[in-house]
Parts: sequence; C-alpha cells; structure tokens
Amino acid sequence: MATYGILYNHQDLTAIAANVQTSLTDARLTNQERQVANRHWNAGLNAWSTAPVAPLEWQSGDPDTRVVVVSHPQVNIQQLIDLLRAVGTRIPGASYMLAIADDIARPSGGQQPWPPA
Repeated sequence: MATYGILYNHQDLTAIAANVQTSLTDARLTNQERQVANRHWNAGLNAWSTAPVAPLEWQSGDPDTRVVVVSHPQVNIQQLIDLLRAVGTRIPGASYMLAIADDIARPSGGQQPWPPA
C-alpha cells in the first residue's frame, strides 16, 4: 500500500482540493489524468477539509499546517505532482498549481511514505 502525506495550510488545501476535484471531469485533461485524480481523491484527498493539524515538527512555522494522508496501492506522490502540473499548465487561471506542485515535491510539502521514518 502506498501512503503519502501532503503538508499544507487549510487555505492552500482548499485550492488544491478544488483543482483536483475539477480535474475529475475536466475535458482538458486526458482520461488517464482524470483517473489519477479520481484515485487520489477517493484515497484520501477528499478528506482535506477535516485534515488534522500536522505534527509540530512538520509545521514549518505555520500552526495551521494540516496533513492530508492518501493511501491506496495505485497512488504515489509523484502522480499527484504530475497531475497538479497538468492542471497548472492546461486550465486557465490555475497556473499557481505549478508552484504548489513544486512545493509538494519538497519534503516540507509532501512526504512518501507517511508517516516518515
């Protein structure tokens, strides 16, 4: 089972969730990208609004940092990063997803496996 955690504040998680949810049906993405979005959404991203506060050592100075845990045998954090880059490139007004994808690629924004060793 692949499990990863996204470490982001609630405001940014709102944007991430909105874009992933939109990508479930957006025709500007490929069928494969929509399937990836669906797997990640159903494997834990859909719980973003109730995500617990991250452990203190993972807050990076923001006490509103939450951890969203995604777990499924067919998901990994790189797929989410690639999906956010596709959204940021192809969906008008969503270019900020490119920066969020870069952040999630850093240990302070995303960790696989979760919990980190």
